[in-house]
Amino acid sequence: MAGFNSSNVVNTTTPNSLGIGQNISALASHLPTSRVHEWNAEIEKELGHSMVVRFKYSFKHGWDLDQQTNINPQLSNYNWYATTLQPLPTGSYSNVARRTFDNNAYQNITMVTKTGMSNSNMFVGEFERRFSHGLQFQAFYTLVNAYRLAGNSFRDGVGSTPGGFAPGAVPTDSVELNRFLNYARDTGVPKHRVRWNWIYDLPFGKGRAIASHAPKWVNAMIGGWTLTGSGTVMSTWFALDSSNWGFTGEPVHVYGTQYPILDCTQTPASARTPQDVRCYQGYYYWNGYISSNRINSVNQYGMPNGIEGLPAGLKPAVTPLNPYGTPGVATGDYDTNNVYITLSNGTRQQVGYDTSLNPFRNQWRIGLFNWIMDSSIRKTFRISEKGPTTLRVAIDVFNVLNNQGLNTPGTNGIVTLQNSYNPYGFQPRQVQGSFRFEF
Repeated sequence: MAGFNSSNVVNTTTPNSLGIGQNISALASHLPTSRVHEWNAEIEKELGHSMVVRFKYSFKHGWDLDQQTNINPQLSNYNWYATTLQPLPTGSYSNVARRTFDNNAYQNITMVTKTGMSNSNMFVGEFERRFSHGLQFQAFYTLVNAYRLAGNSFRDGVGSTPGGFAPGAVPTDSVELNRFLNYARDTGVPKHRVRWNWIYDLPFGKGRAIASHAPKWVNAMIGGWTLTGSGTVMSTWFALDSSNWGFTGEPVHVYGTQYPILDCTQTPASARTPQDVRCYQGYYYWNGYISSNRINSVNQYGMPNGIEGLPAGLKPAVTPLNPYGTPGVATGDYDTNNVYITLSNGTRQQVGYDTSLNPFRNQWRIGLFNWIMDSSIRKTFRISEKGPTTLRVAIDVFNVLNNQGLNTPGTNGIVTLQNSYNPYGFQPRQVQGSFRFEF
């Protein structure tokens, strides 16, 4: 029990005994059990003797979920310069002096708390044909709006305090601040998903629509084959660019696959021939920022080394504060968010603009829809009636149509075809054959 079986290990009146710059982890004094409330409703209707349609709705609300909260955050470089007009601290205390709870001994003081929460609305439409006359299939459409505040163990959603930001920039109430900073889409859950599966006895052989009067030996070869399969279509999420601060006033435009491009940014500077060029097909999926010196650019030998084929006239939603070629900006500041603050000692300090509250943080948009399908064909041959002795033959095909799938776009708006979509196993088409002998 925290505080009982290991009490008084540290003398809190002289924490420097631990050494300056330590990271501290601790348990909150109250750690309630995580809870969830769920309610749902379902409507089902039979259509004929073998088909059913269902509609389901479910809502879940969870609270007292795991979360870490850093009660001793450090002001960002920009916030420090802008609020204090002082140089960054130096010396023995340089790594703790900008802390907001304790600036003498500790760096992060991380409390393990139970302040996380989650909300989820789910709608499911299902159509099912039960096995009849050699055919069975199911199709599901699922719509989910899932949000959470931490709750993903301790991997994200770390809480903070108002002291980690400029004065007046964030709510002072701890609950409101936590929600403001961390409540967002759960992007691990697709918003839209369609799934289907089927079983179909192929119509060949005795008593079937095709070759129903086939001789016994022919029927043994062509009859009794069953085709099965399953597939899914799912939506993805992509994050807006929260690293840049030059908002142009242009709305976010999602172009999808309207603008195919070649991404040649991996072409080496030494490339002299087309064989040395490294270009990958892709799309300009949304209007992210691409530096003007990389649009249809070439290296010193005339080989493409940028984003090729991008239409003219497209305006990004956000750029760095100093886009490439900005008049009056030092070349070294091109494509950066550098600003200059005059400190109280008269020094003109260069610093990257970052209030830690970018308007595009926690902002996600519906991305690409990817789909994949697997299928199998199989048959059982009865070799002997005694026993019985059978041979089952199967051919399984994964990713039947060899669909590559598309990864989510980057902050520059580019979707590249360099790699296949990974989260759901979009591997190249694979075929395997197998047989099982039973006796």
